[in-house]
Amino acid sequence: MKNPFIIILKTCRIFYYEGIHGLLIRVRGRLIRKTAITDSTVTRDSERKVWEKSILNGLEATKMVVLDDFQTVDEKLDHNSSNLTLLMLVPPPERGSGGRMTMARILKKLTESGIKCYVAFYPEVPDHNFKKYEHEWMDEFDFAPNECSILKYAEATERSFDIAVATFWPSAYAIKYQIKARSKGYLVQDFEPYFYPPGSHYAFSEDSYRLGLWGLCASPWLAKKLSQEYKMQTVGFELGVDKREYHQLSDVKRDKKLVIAYIRQHTERRGYELVMWSLKKIKEQVPDVRIEVFGDPHLPIGDFLWIDKNHGILSHEELCKLYNYASVGIVTSFTNYSLIPNEMISCGCAVVDLDTECMKSVFPDAAISLAHPTPKSIADAVKKLLHDNSLHESQVLAGLKYIEKVDWERSLEKINIAVRNFSKIDAV
Repeated sequence: MKNPFIIILKTCRIFYYEGIHGLLIRVRGRLIRKTAITDSTVTRDSERKVWEKSILNGLEATKMVVLDDFQTVDEKLDHNSSNLTLLMLVPPPERGSGGRMTMARILKKLTESGIKCYVAFYPEVPDHNFKKYEHEWMDEFDFAPNECSILKYAEATERSFDIAVATFWPSAYAIKYQIKARSKGYLVQDFEPYFYPPGSHYAFSEDSYRLGLWGLCASPWLAKKLSQEYKMQTVGFELGVDKREYHQLSDVKRDKKLVIAYIRQHTERRGYELVMWSLKKIKEQVPDVRIEVFGDPHLPIGDFLWIDKNHGILSHEELCKLYNYASVGIVTSFTNYSLIPNEMISCGCAVVDLDTECMKSVFPDAAISLAHPTPKSIADAVKKLLHDNSLHESQVLAGLKYIEKVDWERSLEKINIAVRNFSKIDAV
């Protein structure tokens, strides 16, 4: 502690030479420095707590990789398909999720074929939210009350099933190590290691393909990749399109200057920044074009003057109208392809997507425009379609010809047969 006499002496000297004003400035400066030091200490403590919490959350979220191993049920499968049971672990509902919609379609098809299907949410949802999630799942996908029962995860681990199916990498570990079933599979809708930078999550998700589960893969590219690189038994299927929901409307006039784009800020594989800068370049080079986006309810704070409208999240009916109004639609995915290109094509909208191995394995050359992942390349592809009417018309016609062969029923039947073959069940 400083000597009080020294402090009084210094105070008197400041007052004598600088007056009351100088003294007040010195006192104010000392208070500010003291507050800054205190705030800095608080900030460091808060940051440390946030860091520690993130570490604990990371361990909690990945603990499935060290779950105890259940032995696969040994009894022979009952060939009476009316008695077969199947459990699918699905993520909790999320409005507008195409992946969950595909899961629901598969469950409906397997139920129609005579398999009794069950669902359990994974990660496990809290008991106080279970009824809410159950209602959302049944309501969004229009399941009848007893069509596909939803079990609590704890209950699912206590039962035995003929077939159990994972739907994303954490649930693959749960199926492998905590669910009792005679046949265990994995619905793979994307190459999930690409969701992460190299690190723990990349390694854990990649290793989920080495767990010995058979795979239903949502593209020929994905089936080939998992089979060749991970020696996984796979069957690939093509994503379909519901033509009752997505089709050309006779009462909607297409706007030749309307470009639409799918954006999703929190999903890295959608290349949000790439799409936004591509749209800016398009607007600069074609000032009279109208640019509208959808898929994300909010644009971040900022001046995005090149975006004329953000539709947010739309219903199937609203999307169909938008695709019918638009001349060109931009959809980007750096991993597996999505449902959106098929839906746009079915509505007569010319599509621009990324030039990837997956896209080339699915779409004929003339049915879609593929661009390198640069704003200039995407903007150039869009401009060609806007300025060259014959190119636009030929691509739309080629797309419609391609989409004639795309059918959910064909893909779902392929999945039904694959599930039974992998599980050594005769198809019915």
